[in-house]
Order: sequence, then structure tokens, then C-alpha cells
Amino acid sequence: MLAERAAAGLHAHWRAQCGYVAGGEVAEHDGVLVTLTNLSDATLNCAFVPGTPSDPAGAVEWFVSEFERRGLEPGIELRAGRHPEMEDLLRRRGFTVVVRRPAMVLHPLDVPEADGRIEVREVVSDADLTAFQAIQSEVFDMRQDVATAFLPRAGADAPGVRWFLAAYEDVDCGTAGVSVSEHGAGVVGVGTLKAYRHRGVGRSVTAAAVAWGAARGADLAWLYPSAMARRMYERLGFTTLDDVAQVWVAEPPHPRE
Repeated sequence: MLAERAAAGLHAHWRAQCGYVAGGEVAEHDGVLVTLTNLSDATLNCAFVPGTPSDPAGAVEWFVSEFERRGLEPGIELRAGRHPEMEDLLRRRGFTVVVRRPAMVLHPLDVPEADGRIEVREVVSDADLTAFQAIQSEVFDMRQDVATAFLPRAGADAPGVRWFLAAYEDVDCGTAGVSVSEHGAGVVGVGTLKAYRHRGVGRSVTAAAVAWGAARGADLAWLYPSAMARRMYERLGFTTLDDVAQVWVAEPPHPRE
């Protein structure tokens, strides 16, 4: 049940994201959800499988065509072991898994304690937004123009969404976002500039995101962490579920000799 809520929350988050990114699109067909920002970063365009396709081969063909007709690299996230026929179809088409991320949840939702040395504030002003975009660009290796388009003013002001900046000794150096839906509070975009890691920044900005979600009625917080961040979330009380999201992408053709 917790795994289902985390997955549904992730899908709701990407629907919302594509709603406030200019040019974003959402499409659905036979259990497959396609979320496209149409930005030139493969990680920002992805398909998911929230349902059970009645025709797996047709569903794969549809999602691939949705990407290819827009000139995008096809990528799809599958929960490991949930859709073996689709995994086999993707493998036969030359797709391979490039990312594996476990779901983690905080339930019952108990707001973690922040580090008192860190100042955390909501992204409100234009200066806040610019700082948030710049940190996200550096931490997540996005071009600055892509980060600006992916994280617009409309996102900072969207209902059920809040972005946070963390400062250490008056230097903005960390970010986090929270996306609240009926499925809980999703913690996303947690990142700290390299020079300020291991100082409590990630802990404090995550705590602020969780607290904002809890104040709006969420009884569960979910996230899909990187391997590097997993230990930090465990210390905050998050539990790792036996539910792994795998992102499949088409292997590029081998160059001719």
C-alpha cells in the first residue's frame, strides 16, 4: 500500500510539473502515462506505467512513437518486476536500465528535526527563484537555460507545490521541493552545493519540505533518492521499501567502424 502511494504520488508530481512548464504535455494510453517537458534534457521527459496495459506491445509502441515524433529520446520508468512482459519487450527493442531508485517513505509522518545552523526559507522573491534555479542547475548538471525553463515562476506559485532554499552562514547552498497530492507529500529536488555538503543542509531543507506537506494534511512523505543520499534519509526516519523504480532508455546505435 505504501509503495502504491509513493508511485501514485510520483506520477501526480510529474503531471503537475508538466502543467506549469511552458510547452509541457501529458498523454495517456492503455495504462501508460507520458510526461513531457519537451526540454532538451532526457531526464526531464519520461513515461510511466501506472496501470496494467491490455496490449503491452502496443503500449510500448505508442510511448516510443510519442517521444520519437517530438525528436526526444524514449525513456520509461517501470517498477521492477511489476510488468515483466513490458520489460522483455523493451529489452528486445534494445532498451537498457540506466537508473535504479528505491522508494522511501516516512509514515506515520513525523517531521524530522532541522539543524539549527541552517536557515531555510520558501522561494518567494525573484532573487530567491534565481538562486534556486542556479543551485539546481549546478547540483543536477542542467544547463542554466534548461533549469530556468524547468523551474519557472509558475512552479514556485503552483497550488500544492513549494520550493525551499537553505543557507549556511548566509550563503544559499541547498534546495528542496515538496509536491502535495492525495497520495502524500513528495520530496523532490533535494540538492546541496558540493562545498557545503555534510553540514546539515540536506537534512534541514528536507525537514522544511516535510513540515510544509504535513501542515497541509499529508500523513506520508515519499521520495526516490540517489544512492548517495539514501543514508541521510534513513537518519531522518525514512524507510526503504522493496519497490524499485527502473528507468529504461534505448541504447544508442554503435558507431560504424
